Amino acid sequence: MASIGFTTGALYKLNIPMDEKIKLLHSLGMEAIELSFATPRELLGYKPSVETQNLMKTFRYVSIHAPWKNVGYSTGQKTGKILQKLEYLCQKVRAKGIVLHPDIVLDFQRLARLKLPFLVENLDKKKYSNDPRQFEALKEKYEFGFVLDIQHAYNQDPSMELAEKLFQVMGDKLRQLHVSGGTTSGAHLPVHLSENKANLEEFLSEHNKVHWILEGAVEKDILATLKNELEFVKKLK
Repeated sequence: MASIGFTTGALYKLNIPMDEKIKLLHSLGMEAIELSFATPRELLGYKPSVETQNLMKTFRYVSIHAPWKNVGYSTGQKTGKILQKLEYLCQKVRAKGIVLHPDIVLDFQRLARLKLPFLVENLDKKKYSNDPRQFEALKEKYEFGFVLDIQHAYNQDPSMELAEKLFQVMGDKLRQLHVSGGTTSGAHLPVHLSENKANLEEFLSEHNKVHWILEGAVEKDILATLKNELEFVKKLK
């Protein structure tokens, strides 16, 4: 059965350690969680406590978002250190997926040789084409799974036809949805606070067989906003 939960990235504006973010999200009684590391420094500097490792065992689905800032995944030593840390962290938190931004992957072959559960995410048109044919090519050539970010797809096509095409192309390799909404002034907001929530509600209610990771960022009334988002989205499952 598919699970719902937040990414720690939803709390990126809070100046608290990763373990505290995990503890806060765990208190909501979620079944899924994604540990998000924006930079290599964040990833390489993190070591989950024993308490956190025990908390992670209570989630049905865990994923890790690999760094996407100040990094390019190539054949170099820096990439090697990141990959080693991702493998270590996968074991410690029992992660079933590692989310990657394809625009910064310079060597897909290196990643494909590893026994790690990489998931390639669609981005907005400024960073990486959302052309479904690109994901079809990755699916045919490699064993990677996929993440469908519905807000990224919406930004390029508000009709959600692109999101539907990507969903069909990713097919049985689709492991999770990244779920958030937006307004005219920003993106990656809680769905229940978004101007485009009607478009997203319809899509989500028709695509509820995979895990949903909620990415809407919160910065005030933290617990209340998180609980409201979780309750709002659960009704669509």
